[in-house]
Amino acid sequence: MRGDDSIVNCLQPHPSSCLLATSGIDQVVRLWSPRPENGLKDDREVENSEDAAMANQKRMNTDPLELMLANMGYRVPNLFESEDSDTDQMGLQCRTN
Repeated sequence: MRGDDSIVNCLQPHPSSCLLATSGIDQVVRLWSPRPENGLKDDREVENSEDAAMANQKRMNTDPLELMLANMGYRVPNLFESEDSDTDQMGLQCRTN
């Protein structure tokens, strides 16, 4: 399943179908299903669940300000990078205008 890109405040499962309804800060209610609607492979499918779980735990233990900045596109060192990544050798990556 493709995830929501922002904050989710409410999640409600369907009583009899494999369907979820979510809503967040915006005025939109999204319906989620475990299969792509167009029949194509989902490009955001989780292939390594252990890495995804570790990344989620890291985000949960992150300072809320750092997480907000990361969601806005700012680079927060070590927030979404694994321990064994070579990003330190690559140098600082800056956003372009």
